[in-house]
Amino acid sequence: MRSRVSYILFILSFLLAKAYAAESCLLTLKENKGVIQAPGFSVLSGEQLTTQINKQGHAPESVSAIMCTRDSIVPVPNNKQVLISGYPLYIAVKEGNENRMVILEFTKKDRYRVRAIKGKLTDTELEKVAQVLKIYDGASE
Repeated sequence: MRSRVSYILFILSFLLAKAYAAESCLLTLKENKGVIQAPGFSVLSGEQLTTQINKQGHAPESVSAIMCTRDSIVPVPNNKQVLISGYPLYIAVKEGNENRMVILEFTKKDRYRVRAIKGKLTDTELEKVAQVLKIYDGASE
């Protein structure tokens, strides 16, 4: 597990090293088949994830996680669809020399959770995350 987190941190560091617009994503493939850049892929767009994954030349069932770099580390309401589709979502930001990353995931009790993997969330970000998680818990699927 530790090596997987290190691998993900390495890949996200690669993403963060580049200048990106609002969001840039990678897809992690199952069975250790690697990580692919996904030009044009966006969990913010509202376009169905399976359609976007197919456009990248992969079957949706071959993807194990989605990793995105964006301007804000706080998930947005439509990111719930990533989890409903069966993928954890890694969100990373770079602010100056600081790289931070969280994972949006289900807990074993089928609850939504945002967990910091690298760095910390500010008090304001924690408040925003709590608001988004309330939306997730209250929104119908």
